[in-house]
Amino acid sequence: MSNFVTEALVAPERPCLHSIRAENERLRQQLSAQRRVLTALSQRAQRSLQIFETQLHQLENQPVEAWVSPLATFTGEVQGLSSLVSDTLLLQKLEAGQIPLDLRPLPTLPLIELVTSGFGERLVREFASPLPPLLADSEQTEAVLMELLGRARRHSEPNSPLIVGAAAVAPKGVRLWVAAQRFVAADSAEDFAPEIALCCKRVEIQGGGLTCERRSDGFSAVVLQLPAAAA
Repeated sequence: MSNFVTEALVAPERPCLHSIRAENERLRQQLSAQRRVLTALSQRAQRSLQIFETQLHQLENQPVEAWVSPLATFTGEVQGLSSLVSDTLLLQKLEAGQIPLDLRPLPTLPLIELVTSGFGERLVREFASPLPPLLADSEQTEAVLMELLGRARRHSEPNSPLIVGAAAVAPKGVRLWVAAQRFVAADSAEDFAPEIALCCKRVEIQGGGLTCERRSDGFSAVVLQLPAAAA
């Protein structure tokens, strides 16, 4: 009888302990991701401060006419920092579940055509048909593709192609990718993965994933994998 009572008391605790462990692991991963973002933000801010200091030293003995280029550098750095801070705040909202999602079937090709319509002759398309529709939030998915294409256009050589592609993957998924010469400045030694943490989260909350790869042609590629809508 004693053993029966003990087992009866212990058994209900096992699912509870499993749930607690799973939640702890989720929180640990979330904290780790937030730390990476904060580290990237800190490094980016330090780099900007160093640039500001260098430019200010150069301005000390220069006439006002020579200030145009340094002021343009200041403006670019401030805009970059503002964007990074804005991304960090949005990332926190996504982590907290404060951004509503509208998951619905989205035709894959029309979505890509909409996002890429302003990129002109530099754009190279790599599509494998047939392509099933995505089960995704159009706003979040478009934002990710626009961010990646914008980065690629800013940091790659002007005559370098921007590649966007899509293919169905088993059992029920769709891969989207953006490939380019670079996603960060040529003189940057930093990995760009922390800087696209917001993109990662936008995809993750839709039940997908995002990876960075090196292609055989030497280009860097960012690959999104999202669920396909039910037939």
